[in-house]
Amino acid sequence: MIRNVLVGLGLVMGLAATAPAQQEAFPSRPIKLVLPYQPGGPTDAIARAVAKHMSESLKTPVVVENKPGGQGVIAMQAVLAAKPDGYTIGWAPSNALTTNRLLMKNLPYKLEDVRMVTTLYRGGLVFAVPKSSPANSLKEFVELARKEGKPMIYGTAGPGGTSHLTIEYLAQLEHMKTQMVSYRGDGPMALDVLGGSLPGMVGTVATTGEHYKKGDLKILGFSGDKRMAAYPDIPTFKEAGYPQIESYFWAGAVVPAATPDHVVVALRAALHAAMRGAEVKAVLTPDLTPFLGGEQEYRDFVELEYRRWMALIRDRAITIG
Repeated sequence: MIRNVLVGLGLVMGLAATAPAQQEAFPSRPIKLVLPYQPGGPTDAIARAVAKHMSESLKTPVVVENKPGGQGVIAMQAVLAAKPDGYTIGWAPSNALTTNRLLMKNLPYKLEDVRMVTTLYRGGLVFAVPKSSPANSLKEFVELARKEGKPMIYGTAGPGGTSHLTIEYLAQLEHMKTQMVSYRGDGPMALDVLGGSLPGMVGTVATTGEHYKKGDLKILGFSGDKRMAAYPDIPTFKEAGYPQIESYFWAGAVVPAATPDHVVVALRAALHAAMRGAEVKAVLTPDLTPFLGGEQEYRDFVELEYRRWMALIRDRAITIG
């Protein structure tokens, strides 16, 4: 009898040893949201509103950590080096998974290293010129440069991003050369446009909108598919004579590739709820709209963006090194 009991206990213990460990409740400790931008800008405000909403819905602190620089590479490296448990989320700008792969020879991560949680938002760009500029349309801006026999001179907040590539596409359509002036953010670039030392800039309405309303600069076009409700008199690039041009900067949330399914599902639900919440809507600028999708939609969109810019980068011999 005793022998039978011992055998039975051995079987139970053996089954317990081979059963999978119970799924850990998520989340059970603070979450870090890594942002590839400096504190204080429009994207930082959005990220902090998202983090606040997530903290409340997930009932655990969600803290924004700013890691700017390197075209988003520094932040991506920090995220992908973290344990794949969902407690480190990356805020991935559009170039992080698309044009960086085309422009950086030694990119320290691969697409296979990344699990795409959700897209977050997208926004169009504006092209602004000094109020003293003779150009009152995109076509006139191009013709001024052509008559002067000079390249199109314009500023962007950094090479290789959507702002840079959008104007390179316009220049390709017009068979024009360009001279890009790179700035560390839209703010300093807008100051040079306001002062008249920079002929044009590609940037966000978050930086240029109030100056436009005051008449301190002119905005000649918006790269989205339709006019902004807050700025109904600014034409789209399509309306301004470039039907081929529709472009966006956008962002998504990513985690390391091995992050478990149940964690990704929980994060996606919390991020979607945050992007639909009043706190985030209050800080979204007029050029931005929520752009929410699942993992496959995100992956498909990344591939679409990668392919759309690949030929332009090759044909214009664009580099960022």
